Amino acid sequence: MGTEKISPAPLVSIIIPCYNSGSFVSRAVESALNQTYGNIELILVDNNSTDNTYEILKQYQYLYPDKVRIFKEPKRGSAAARNRGIEVSKGKWLQFLDSDDEILPGKIQHQITIAARSEVEIIVGNYQLFSKYRNRKITAKKNDWIGLIETRLGITSSNLYASTAIANVGGWSESWSSSQEYELLFRLLKNGARIAFDNEFTTKIYHREESVSQTSNKNKQYKILEESIALRQAIKDFLLEQRLFDREHKKALDFYIYRRLKMSKYKSQDFYKDHFNLFQFDLPLHKKLITVIKGEIFGIILWIKKWT
Repeated sequence: MGTEKISPAPLVSIIIPCYNSGSFVSRAVESALNQTYGNIELILVDNNSTDNTYEILKQYQYLYPDKVRIFKEPKRGSAAARNRGIEVSKGKWLQFLDSDDEILPGKIQHQITIAARSEVEIIVGNYQLFSKYRNRKITAKKNDWIGLIETRLGITSSNLYASTAIANVGGWSESWSSSQEYELLFRLLKNGARIAFDNEFTTKIYHREESVSQTSNKNKQYKILEESIALRQAIKDFLLEQRLFDREHKKALDFYIYRRLKMSKYKSQDFYKDHFNLFQFDLPLHKKLITVIKGEIFGIILWIKKWT
């Protein structure tokens, strides 16, 4: 009887960009160090912090010299910090972890097991989302392109990426201020990257009031919305070019843009007025009504937040 050849466990690089994360970064770092999967390296990249973040990172390097390496990235932005982490990483797989999130102990072991039985470059994970007003579970869509359009293809901290796939598309785009993981996923899918789905919920995402997606700066809100819609238009153009754009893609795209624009009126009336009439939406009445109702609720929540 022949002896089955057992492949060694591949190294996984966990990359955490950190900016003024002193009050919460330990949660992310501890969750990385507590992984049941043993073959990991932890790369902590400080991105111009002005608090005690770097001192905390140095403590972890001192305590875990065989696991933890720390670096500084002077270019501003989490994308630049992640790219710095990629440059110095040695892993076959990359786990990007935001400094305010956490991964459960079995996350990497579970997704590496999925990767081992599938010839894929991306493992898309579900996640739990925690915010001030509600907590919910976000499940990925099993259709790659629909999931990409609807922002239902995982999130930065819930996915696992083959380092070769990331290298092949040039890493994270440093020119995007939002939608960064979906812009990256778009380039990966265009480049033929294959996806497997993890049905477990092994990632916790925490929305802070000062995060990019929650910003109260009107100019930033305007840019976030523009980038989000521009990305969906680019996805549509690519699918049309490849003769892949079908009715389901159109429904998903129309509903996504309609919903984002309707919600935008409660944050940026100017953006709503400038953009809404540029589109024609082929949507059933009930979806439009549901969106309007949700928009009104969203507007009330914003009003409450303003006065509390």
